Amino acid sequence: MNILDVETVTIISVICFFFLAAIIEKIMKMNINRRALYINNYIFPDSLKPKILETLPELNQQEIELILQGLRHYFRACNEAGKNQVAMPSRAVDIAWHEFILHSKKYHIFCKLAFARHLHHCPFSKTDDPEKIADNLKRAWYYTCQIENIDARKPQRIPLLFSIDLLLNFPDGNIFSMEAVKQMGEINADGYIDIECFLECASDAGGCGGCGGCGGCGGCGGCGGG
Repeated sequence: MNILDVETVTIISVICFFFLAAIIEKIMKMNINRRALYINNYIFPDSLKPKILETLPELNQQEIELILQGLRHYFRACNEAGKNQVAMPSRAVDIAWHEFILHSKKYHIFCKLAFARHLHHCPFSKTDDPEKIADNLKRAWYYTCQIENIDARKPQRIPLLFSIDLLLNFPDGNIFSMEAVKQMGEINADGYIDIECFLECASDAGGCGGCGGCGGCGGCGGCGGG
């Protein structure tokens, strides 16, 4: 085989590699979209709402529906993240997730169709790496912003999963307030939010922050791999 033939084979091999990579990426995106549709249309077990009300009797039906919508957004974020961990920024939604897990058979079927794996609940541990927890929380922020068509770097509002504890005035909830962050001067000169400063400020204000992640205030470290 002469030099020209080697060069030709190399070029063809590179083209084939990128062609196959593009096909694989397209298939993966199609799977993500299909699972997102399933999550959006999923009907939670009839007994889930009463179980949540038993745990949170101070809430009404409309507020329970809001929590379940937050849980749906969290599952969508986990779907987008693949096997990367996503922190749970809401205490209220975390309770609903716990109750759903107790419906073990239905939860197992849901996970199989929504993620093609079992989505494990990973409680926060003080021994966890703070940087890892911060990454998991930032992942939750970016994907939930994407779900709600919010510019993650220049948000005009807080996505539901991060704002629901404040909306419900949830006891010891994780508070993320745009107003508080703006008052702290954490919006950059170009108008873009510094996500790490945002999460740190939220933590300092009593929320679930970037330094300690969701677990920094006693919350949930997020979902784990299958």
